[in-house]
Amino acid sequence: MPSPSSGTKTSGGSISARTSASPDPFRPMTLKLRAGQRQTSRLGLTPAMRQSLELLRLGAADLDAVVEREAAENPFLLRLPPDGDPQVGNIENFAAPEPGLTERLLRQLRLQSLAHDVMAAAVFLAGELREDGYLDTPLEEVAETLGIDLPTAEAALAALQSCEPPGIGARDLAECLRLQLADAGLEPALAASVVALLDQFAAPGREALAGRLGLSEPEMRRIAALVPTLRARPVEPESQAMQIVVPDLHVTRDASGRLEVSLHAAAVPRISLDEGALGSMRSGEIDALRASARSLCRAIRYRGMTLLRIGRLLIETQAPFFLAGPQSLVPMTRAAAAERLGLHPSTFGRAISAKAILFEGRHIPLSTFFGSSLGSGGGAVSSRAVQFRIRAMVEREDRASPLADAEIVAHLRREGVDISRRTVAKYRQWMRIPSSYARRRARPG
Repeated sequence: MPSPSSGTKTSGGSISARTSASPDPFRPMTLKLRAGQRQTSRLGLTPAMRQSLELLRLGAADLDAVVEREAAENPFLLRLPPDGDPQVGNIENFAAPEPGLTERLLRQLRLQSLAHDVMAAAVFLAGELREDGYLDTPLEEVAETLGIDLPTAEAALAALQSCEPPGIGARDLAECLRLQLADAGLEPALAASVVALLDQFAAPGREALAGRLGLSEPEMRRIAALVPTLRARPVEPESQAMQIVVPDLHVTRDASGRLEVSLHAAAVPRISLDEGALGSMRSGEIDALRASARSLCRAIRYRGMTLLRIGRLLIETQAPFFLAGPQSLVPMTRAAAAERLGLHPSTFGRAISAKAILFEGRHIPLSTFFGSSLGSGGGAVSSRAVQFRIRAMVEREDRASPLADAEIVAHLRREGVDISRRTVAKYRQWMRIPSSYARRRARPG
């Protein structure tokens, strides 16, 4: 296993070791995964590859739960006692979080009587979900990647979409709304009709609409009451971020500004392969347990090395964020980061899902560092950096005369950020900052 203390350093904002400075022991696996996703009509993902991807998606607490369960069932896995390092603590010292989204979905899938290949595909799909619960990966690509036929992939998606929260696994907004209505008891055909005519349910004079759909007045009232409860996203990404209790990476800096990144010791499962378990006994079942233990240890190591490579990339590219503050966040998309690391975009998405960095007492979700960018006089600026600037402006504003969105636009344009009032309003709403009118009314006195 990689040592939790091993890491990469920067000095005064300059880099002393680049992400490609040493051979990546997992580069062959990464390339194999990418090739598998292009050539799986011949190969498909092996069980070991699937396990690596499944564990990569899990947050530290969910990973620890999986390791605990596997160690209890496999005599070749030995859980080691915590190292007791008072600087970083152990996972038991952190407040127990609610299970993450992936773990909650896996628990629900296990309760379904699914064929083995359907279950494996459903677990894979759960790992492909975006943070908001949508699925972007085409089923045809999933079928090719896993070496299964399309009906099996469709059955897996149906199993996933039957889980909570309603709407999970939707591929677009209309499907998300249909799934929520079906969960509320509407027949699929009626749910599709309601979504197609959604705006008319909010308009007066629903009698004609009831006749058109063949619904009674009580049925219309029930649907009209359901419509305002529908959500545009199955999962709120903010709630996902709040569930990250145990950080996976630890970034520190010394007095000279030198940055170092390492795996957070509390997030690295302390587990060992006990090859001597059961002595020299041999049987098909024992050999399978031994192979399973080896596979789990390799998957954990792959997960740790992948996260450490992402951490190295961050202190290389985001030194201004760590040294000067969030407003200095450098724009970088997930696709660009994945390309720099030689990872498939979906693999990279799994790696940063439900993960956080510990930096000077703060937990920073990895997703914070990857987003869109806006034009500025000096090139490009991260959309998240602009959001940080907006929040800072609001925190410093005169409470008696809060800044209107147009004034925030003017401030940002003076700083060289080309942004519209509509975009400012959208960012403000995302950050749950009330309008200037509401902030003025909320002022004490």
